[in-house]
Amino acid sequence: MYNRCDTSKTGEVSASSIMRYLQTLTAQSAEEDRLVSLRQLLDPDLQDPHVSRETFQSAMRSWIPQCRQDSSDIICLPQSAYYGGPVDAPTEGHRCFCERKDLSGIVADLEQTRHQMSEQNSVLLRMLAQCEDENLQLSLEITELQTKLSSVQRSAINARTVAEELEETRQTLKDVQEIASHTQRSFTQLTNETERLRFHIRVLEDKVM
Repeated sequence: MYNRCDTSKTGEVSASSIMRYLQTLTAQSAEEDRLVSLRQLLDPDLQDPHVSRETFQSAMRSWIPQCRQDSSDIICLPQSAYYGGPVDAPTEGHRCFCERKDLSGIVADLEQTRHQMSEQNSVLLRMLAQCEDENLQLSLEITELQTKLSSVQRSAINARTVAEELEETRQTLKDVQEIASHTQRSFTQLTNETERLRFHIRVLEDKVM
């Protein structure tokens, strides 16, 4: 992994380059717990220093045991397997040096995580597509309801207009009825007056004769 980052073969790689390589490889954010712990080992002061191969391997010796809690495929070898000769008894932290097989195990674990995240992303995309379909259906239903509402409103306006016209007709009929009643009373009075005059005429005629 260090060789992949050290493309210029200078023997030094920036800490950010190593982190970007791991992020690209695993499709994980730099805020993932494992990557955060490795970044703290490579760049504790957040200065993005250049990391030598030795510094990188030293950081990996500390980082790999931390990752062992989440992966059972990592194999750690004592430092004597690389340097030869006796070494001090392991301390409480169980110091170990991981060979390429250990890194392959980490990479495999991270690739598995990326695969799982890819599957989750596919599920989310399907859910999003389903939500978009449902949203389109709801939009069509809303449009249909708005059309029906407009029709109902027009019908209500027409009904109100008819009601107003009917009320006007009723008022006109009432006025006509009142006029007819007044005319009838006037006619009755005129008839009575005519009869009274006829009576007086007959009385006068009788006197004359």
